[in-house]
Amino acid sequence: MLLPLHRTFVLTGITFALSAVYSLSYARDEFNLRILELDSPLENTQVLEDFVNNNNLTPGVYLTSVMWGQEYLDKRNITFILSSDKKRLIPRFTKADLREFGLKD
Repeated sequence: MLLPLHRTFVLTGITFALSAVYSLSYARDEFNLRILELDSPLENTQVLEDFVNNNNLTPGVYLTSVMWGQEYLDKRNITFILSSDKKRLIPRFTKADLREFGLKD
């Protein structure tokens, strides 16, 4: 069964319009990191955003939970420096820090 020419034209137009709208629609999941600033010690979520979006490792001082195996030792500000290959951050501890954690020389 053939459709009249004007109906075919209308249906073709609707099909093209829907395909144009469909191809322009795009959704992306995004977690708003600024929510972490509410009632928390985080002052600047830009560092987290750089890490999440660009895998950018920024040396600096970060509030960090210190664990030894499964044992929680402390939560404190730890200085992190960039490794020589510039691929990871390394925590910088003094001997006094290690003694406080109960580790021996």
